[in-house]
Amino acid sequence: MAYAITLPLAFTACSSNSTAPPSGSIVLWVANSGLTKTGSATDAANANSILGYTASQIATGTTAAPAVKLITNSGNGGIALDAAGNLWVTDPPNNAIAEYTAAQLKKSGQPKPNVVISADANGSLDSPEALAMDGSGNLWVANSAAAGSGANTVVEFTASQLSASGSPKPAVRLASNAGSINNPQGIAFDPKGNLWVSDSGAVREFSTTQLGASGAPAPAVTIGDDGLGSLNGPEGITFDAQGNLWVAVFFSNLVVGFSSSQLAVSGNPVPAVIVRSGDQSALNNPCGLAFDATGNLWVSNLATSWLLKFVAKELTSPSSPKPVVFVASGSLVSPCALVYVR
Repeated sequence: MAYAITLPLAFTACSSNSTAPPSGSIVLWVANSGLTKTGSATDAANANSILGYTASQIATGTTAAPAVKLITNSGNGGIALDAAGNLWVTDPPNNAIAEYTAAQLKKSGQPKPNVVISADANGSLDSPEALAMDGSGNLWVANSAAAGSGANTVVEFTASQLSASGSPKPAVRLASNAGSINNPQGIAFDPKGNLWVSDSGAVREFSTTQLGASGAPAPAVTIGDDGLGSLNGPEGITFDAQGNLWVAVFFSNLVVGFSSSQLAVSGNPVPAVIVRSGDQSALNNPCGLAFDATGNLWVSNLATSWLLKFVAKELTSPSSPKPVVFVASGSLVSPCALVYVR
């Protein structure tokens, strides 16, 4: 077997200048996608919503309703928090992204978005899926459409463009180079400011120098499947405190981690960590990932509508840990994107 690697990835908590959210505040935001990954819509009552859970609610798991439930107009794709605590959400069916202010996140309801960015005439937003904020407050969006002028692109809207509703032309538009961006599902920045994109069967890096202008650059690094399903449908991606990349692998029902050294050059490496849940039903179409302040990994399951927590010390390879926390309320409907407030 190729899974003989026994290298555990190291974890540390957040930097010393980080502070815990106030008691009773939301620490975990979850977007109900409103869709199955086969493209079927769900008519469940909470399909078009974003849920907020407090630390006390999820400390040992819950089946209770979330502390906050925001009703949105349609199924949600990616979510991201900006530095001011405002929540940005993609609206794939309507080719738009929306901002809900920090004040609007304090209670349940159906708030009107403070800002809505719509597609321009050139298809700047085309089934927008994933979101990522860079260090300067600019918002990057992965367009997952299979065809059309905006298909298979990643675009950037500057902080100033996000201040008011409209249809601005993206400041940067990265187009596919011979299939280099193909149905992108996840995006995340590494500690050096490079942008990583997950698509139909790989994760790819666009370096900071490639992010300065529009074009169709060849990825600086491409990590492909190892031939054993390590990247069979990569969805959400995230980085831990050490710069290791973690990927939710939808069709293989895995979560995999690539060490920072494995990310230095293109190839098809066996992941440094491969999490196959010991509870065979636990990882079932994993979709979103987020680390909490102590290095525990939260995973959303689209098929079972669960949220799972795996403790940091068990994220080693080969590994089949049982999740220590299940969140399984009736409010969860095909959840995908996660944001943990640290």
